[in-house]
Amino acid sequence: MIPIDDPTPEALFADALMPLQQVRSRRDQHYFARSADAAEPSYWQPVATRTGGMVRCALGEAEGPALLAALGAHWDATGESQLGSLLPELEAMRRALHEAAPPAAERSSTISYSAYPLF
Repeated sequence: MIPIDDPTPEALFADALMPLQQVRSRRDQHYFARSADAAEPSYWQPVATRTGGMVRCALGEAEGPALLAALGAHWDATGESQLGSLLPELEAMRRALHEAAPPAAERSSTISYSAYPLF
């Protein structure tokens, strides 16, 4: 839609909403999709989480390799298994960053005074 056009509901529907619906239909994504396998099709869906899918993990599971394994499992569970091919490159990047990081004894435990004005 061009901003100088008359913003009528018909123009918004034809120029913005219909092309968006066609793109989402090609990706097999539908708003208010009714489940056909239910006894009585309905627009009601399961309750969504308030965390957006965030998962709590134990401290031992928060290391780099464990997080990458959990990310791969998440991609498989959500149907994004093609992203799993990125895991070897992500692991190589994690190792390179870990090797380039200074040892813990050399890290400064104080915050620079230039950071305080940011808050």
